[in-house]
Amino acid sequence: MDVMQYAWFVVIAIGIVLSTLSKSRRQHRLVETGVEHAHINRIHGQVTVAMAVTAGLIGTNQAYAQIQNPFYIYSQNLDNIHVLIGKLVLALFWLTFLVWVWASKNFPIYVQLILPKAFKRLEFLAKPVATICVVAGMGALVLYPGNSLPVLVTNGSDQQVEWIQVAANGDFAGAQQELKSIAPNGKKVKNIRLDSETQYTLKFKLAERDKPLQATVPFEISEFSMGLIHVAFDEEMRLRVFDRRVFK
Repeated sequence: MDVMQYAWFVVIAIGIVLSTLSKSRRQHRLVETGVEHAHINRIHGQVTVAMAVTAGLIGTNQAYAQIQNPFYIYSQNLDNIHVLIGKLVLALFWLTFLVWVWASKNFPIYVQLILPKAFKRLEFLAKPVATICVVAGMGALVLYPGNSLPVLVTNGSDQQVEWIQVAANGDFAGAQQELKSIAPNGKKVKNIRLDSETQYTLKFKLAERDKPLQATVPFEISEFSMGLIHVAFDEEMRLRVFDRRVFK
């Protein structure tokens, strides 16, 4: 079982604990100003439920799709129904939160409930800051260019690698990246854009060979992969590919 498939459920637990601790420490300040305990509990409950439902839906969607990467919602592959659902859930949360910030009288009360006493003078900034958070959150969902994966190429031989290409499904006509002139005992890194789960192929030209050679990456790379792919030429110019990914 991959624990990271359930990361969003861990977020729910942490959020509830922190929110409850904050409420228990500061609610007496609100009671002193005339706010009833029942009203404080209602506001706290509404916010907690909203966050738990949002994280729960995103987490359930991730677990059902068996996606390791909890940041899958920032993929730009909208053909993937799980990515689309995750984006819609989080976007709905941000929009609902924005309406609540500006239209509800409960938001200022909630700010007093979670804001430390030392920052009381900054309460007037709560709505602008919340709005900035919403804009940043929505912007990341829409504008984030999608995931990319660094490919590290190391040359441990005394020969030069003239170039190496990385292509999805053997389509070298549209090869994403080409690394040129990797010196003996040298190394270079390039990022490849990830759009969908597929097989990647390497084509490379050695200085002492007339024709380029080709090799298949021995594992599939999904659009949610994070970490590193290490392509290594050893002293005898044998090619090996190592999987250094955190999320596969």
